[in-house]
Amino acid sequence: MGTIKTILMIPLAGWAMALSGLSGPATAVSIDNHFRLIPTPIKQEMIEESAFKFTAETVIVLDDPNDEEDRFAVGQLIEEVQKETGLKLQIGPVSEKPAILIGRGVRESDLRQVLIKRNITLPKGLRRQGYILSVRTENIVLMGRDAAGIFYGVQTLRQLVRSNLTEPNELGGCDIIDEPHFEYRGWQDDATGGPVPTPDFLRQQIRTLSEYKLNLFKLKARIITDPEFSPSGYTTEQIQELVEYGRQYHVEMAGDFISDEYGVQTVMPLDVSSLVLCPGDGCREGIWPDYRKAMVRIASYMQQDGEQEAAEPPVSMRDKEGENLLGNNWLVLLWGGECAWNPIFSEEDEQANELLNQRLQGFRDHFDAVFHGAAEAGAVQALWQLSDLRDYPDSGNLSQTAFWQNYFSFPFGSVYLPDPQLYQKGQLLSRAAEEIVERLMTAKSKARYHRDNLDEALLAARRVQFVAQRIITRAALDRRLQADNRNIRFRTITGVIHPDAFSKSLEVLVQQAEDLKGEYEQLWRRENHLWHLDKNLAKYDRMIEQLQIKPSGLLIVAADRQFVGEMVVSLAALAERGTIYFTINGSDPTPESIPYRGSFRLTNTAMIKAGLFRTGQDRPQMTVKASFAKVIPREPDKPLSRLRGLNYEYYEGALTDFADFNTLEPVESGIAGDFDLQMRRGEEKFGLKFYGFIRAPFDGVFTFYTRSTGHSQLFIGGRLLVNSAGADEEAQGQIALSKGLHEITAMYLQGTAEPKFQVSYKGPGFSRQPVRAEILYR
Repeated sequence: MGTIKTILMIPLAGWAMALSGLSGPATAVSIDNHFRLIPTPIKQEMIEESAFKFTAETVIVLDDPNDEEDRFAVGQLIEEVQKETGLKLQIGPVSEKPAILIGRGVRESDLRQVLIKRNITLPKGLRRQGYILSVRTENIVLMGRDAAGIFYGVQTLRQLVRSNLTEPNELGGCDIIDEPHFEYRGWQDDATGGPVPTPDFLRQQIRTLSEYKLNLFKLKARIITDPEFSPSGYTTEQIQELVEYGRQYHVEMAGDFISDEYGVQTVMPLDVSSLVLCPGDGCREGIWPDYRKAMVRIASYMQQDGEQEAAEPPVSMRDKEGENLLGNNWLVLLWGGECAWNPIFSEEDEQANELLNQRLQGFRDHFDAVFHGAAEAGAVQALWQLSDLRDYPDSGNLSQTAFWQNYFSFPFGSVYLPDPQLYQKGQLLSRAAEEIVERLMTAKSKARYHRDNLDEALLAARRVQFVAQRIITRAALDRRLQADNRNIRFRTITGVIHPDAFSKSLEVLVQQAEDLKGEYEQLWRRENHLWHLDKNLAKYDRMIEQLQIKPSGLLIVAADRQFVGEMVVSLAALAERGTIYFTINGSDPTPESIPYRGSFRLTNTAMIKAGLFRTGQDRPQMTVKASFAKVIPREPDKPLSRLRGLNYEYYEGALTDFADFNTLEPVESGIAGDFDLQMRRGEEKFGLKFYGFIRAPFDGVFTFYTRSTGHSQLFIGGRLLVNSAGADEEAQGQIALSKGLHEITAMYLQGTAEPKFQVSYKGPGFSRQPVRAEILYR
């Protein structure tokens, strides 16, 4: 692992001083970003009482008017200025009028004379792709280290024009020195097993990449001979066209191209140590990218100076099935470009985190103005809210797997355990999704650039709305299942869903699913070939078909399989005619058994068997059985003190087992509010032990859950209740507790992934929720 670099914040005391003082590669991190720019320049300074005004007489003076690369970049600037000011600038010779001077300053020209007059030279250590930009009342000077430097200087000037004009057509004075830390900055798209973007769409992505100084497009794809017959890849001619197209935007093509005839061919192999791939993240699990997780991973990778042994570089752009479309990822992609162009390094973790948080806040503040051309659009806030839904209670419903599951199938042949707070969860999610949709619609109406990229986020938010409506409908059905009735198809119960209302709710869900399918297909066609689309549309078709089939079967409905004291049990026949007979001693039901007249109470351990009988028949058309155990709850502890919070002990070193806690002295001990890992001093080789008491609000059976990236254990009253091996997997355990305080101990050993330890629980009358500070004592 290389040495972590220390980056100093160097204020610019003056343009000439800044240039002459930069003898090596630019290494300063500019946190106070005076301008809305992405990525943040290495050095920047506002020049008070100086401003350049664009007029109809403004000309662009090129150091070499015949340089095709420079003329191409200037063409982009001309288009930007015309869109923002209505003025169409021309390329021409220098004059007495204010002008924009662009070039390298190495040949005898009008630009060189201006540079000499203003004492401007390129810093000796300025890297390739670097540039300087000076805005004054009399002119704008852009000087590049090479053609790429001029191109990136033009992109900065475009952003200044787009989102930093003050008075009409007026740009405030400034001095900027800029260069990339990493030579290559970009992303990878794997088109070998799922969606295959069209060449037109890839060209659009190349243009957007270059606009924000990303210069690498790593594509994995199949080489085909007949795109009309099998649009599962690209012809060699199409690949070559993309390579040539990218070069004019200073975007290099790299990747592996699979050919049935020639095997795997690698184009432009790169030194990975100089390469950063900036992805979307979390697409494989959620129904939209996990922006927060992706941005943390990218920043963490940058802080390791991009070394592979320090962290595995994130490379996946989107899930291979194509359920998440590309437009969802630009917030993360540009953050990757921000970190790769101008990363933050520090020998002090605390300082690095503080600088990183400042940079992230500035990036979020500027994104709407720079990417969408509207500072007040509010797109970032909506996207962040969408990502925050991962903290929604029972967020597992928002995974890709859960989205496609048949939500109205019931576990026949076993007990059904409804969630008593499911309706509240659905309402909470519905309100949040509705607000996000409204914000995204507002953002789209205000955006002047990249407006279509918000459509994919809108689709994700509407999928969340669908999930919320599905939860609400299921919750209403759950309430009816627990009602005091014999056959929910034929009886109306006050306060719960009517069968006709349930059918109408399913019809609403069917319409929502059909709308989502149509919206998804439209967005897919905008990005990709039709290849693979039928597989994803078939998922919508299956879901719609499932929603059109009313739930059926015979259910035993109860709060849990174990109980303290007594428990209410209901039986329900879904959409079937007949009479339910049941037993509680494990014998098979017959028409001579107990007829079900309504909910009943169990006061002892029992085996319930129930059958649905049609009139005149001795054999049931369906049966169900479930066992219930009455348990004795653990008696509460009687601690000497009842202070809020838990005790904790923090350990560091090569910890291999929890037994190490018994032989090592803790590095630190103190009081924690809950099971948060915030007191850790690093990200690796540490362990934590929490101990104290948890309050059971009443007698009952409680289920505890842990989710951790490292090995974790949870004890209640000295009994090992939950043991998790880590890997971000969930584990659980159940225990009966009497009302009062009970000894609790939790231990955590950090693994190789990002530190994470979550403890939650559920009990009689309430569904799963985090274990919060208000029920923890010491």
